[in-house]
Amino acid sequence: MGDRPRWRCEALGEDRQGEIRALFEQVFGGSMSEALWRWKYDGGRGCASGARADDDPQGALLAHYGGTARTLCLGNATFAGVQMGDVMVRPDARGVLSRSGPFARVTRHFIDERVGDGLRYAVGFGFPNARHARLGELLGLYRALGEVRELAWPAANPTGQAAWRWRLAPLPALDAPDAPRAWARVDGLGERMRRALPEWLIAQRNGAWVRHRYADHPHHRYRLDWLRCRWTRRVLGVVVMRVPAAEAAAAGAGWEWMDWIGEPRHLPLAIEVARAEAARAGAGWLRGWFSAPLIARFVPHAGEPAPVPVCTWCVTVRRSADVPAALDAAPWWLTGGDTDFR
Repeated sequence: MGDRPRWRCEALGEDRQGEIRALFEQVFGGSMSEALWRWKYDGGRGCASGARADDDPQGALLAHYGGTARTLCLGNATFAGVQMGDVMVRPDARGVLSRSGPFARVTRHFIDERVGDGLRYAVGFGFPNARHARLGELLGLYRALGEVRELAWPAANPTGQAAWRWRLAPLPALDAPDAPRAWARVDGLGERMRRALPEWLIAQRNGAWVRHRYADHPHHRYRLDWLRCRWTRRVLGVVVMRVPAAEAAAAGAGWEWMDWIGEPRHLPLAIEVARAEAARAGAGWLRGWFSAPLIARFVPHAGEPAPVPVCTWCVTVRRSADVPAALDAAPWWLTGGDTDFR
């Protein structure tokens, strides 16, 4: 009897969203609106597991582990990934971070039910906090692959070609007559980006994903702009930034770099043009999250202030046989837009 599990796990669907949102508020101190829950999990995009105490007659939700579908690409291989998130343990159960505790059980349930041969996803990945990453590795569930770091640049006027040749121009509104053609162009830019990174692991950035991730977000306000030549109208890619309200920007608040969809060689130019756009709006800084391999290869940085580690990225040890063997050793292209919480 002493070895009997204290926790029972189950899949959580739409009918449990009230419990999930209440747990989110307990754990993170902020609210998860119904719109945000649907943005993450509705329409088959996401799935979740929950843990409850066996001896609780009310069956209160003690832990939650969620994930959303994300297509991953490495070389010529494309496979179904699940981006793990909303990992939550109720405050009064956090002391039970052990092999048989609610975190361990809900994590195993989520992975065992959904990741691996014959299951919905080939591999899982995510951005756990340091405590959960360490425990996940101790339990043999995760493998930490590297750091994600924050870089910051002062908003500044551009020089060279960035000053006179290139500019940012907004993508059309979703209901504009030319919107379908614009999103088709994003598809093409995402494919060119993938082909330019044959040895990198990159999460797919096509028009449907970009639209859902940014244009359809229920709460955050993002700018989606073409990086375009002033005279020929040639488009190099799409720049995505999270911007504050106008009054905050005028007071010197920073802008956040979220994403680039285009050939990697144009990323330094895109960042320089974005810094200029932020300066014109009165912002003080442009900041962004980038994986360490991305910083080393493509991201320009003058060295001040130094990059700040913000989290690790991890993958599941369990995965299907069709996942390329090079997955763990490959450089990963990751930005703040690859998270679900920036």
